[in-house]
Amino acid sequence: MSELSLRRHALTCALLCALASLPSCAATPAPYRVRFADLAYGTAVGYDGQRALVIELQSGERIPVNLQFDGGDFDLVPAHPSLELVAKHHCFVRIWRDGIRASLDGGHFDEKPRTPGRFRVGLESHPGEATRLDVVVVSPRR
Repeated sequence: MSELSLRRHALTCALLCALASLPSCAATPAPYRVRFADLAYGTAVGYDGQRALVIELQSGERIPVNLQFDGGDFDLVPAHPSLELVAKHHCFVRIWRDGIRASLDGGHFDEKPRTPGRFRVGLESHPGEATRLDVVVVSPRR
């Protein structure tokens, strides 16, 4: 094969590879953005589930938490304790296929946290105190 033919062959392969990759480079749809105050009372409409959901929270906003336990050996008493998460500052939460991520500016959700989050479940027992089930959730630190 001549040098010119090899160059054409390499160029043709490069073009075919580039064209084959185009469908996978389609633009990701813009996330659906909503304020928690609107979402909390069902006034936000239009979310189709086909894109990320970004929720804006203001400092002090309260998010009701539903804690449930379903098992054959134990019950949770009270069955649905009244719990809330309180936003410490203005922030954004993105919910999508890659999980739940937080951001202070609503745009940078993929920054690596200074300290990763963690989850722990265990029994805590100290002399003179009742033994208890300990459930700890620590969110990532920026």
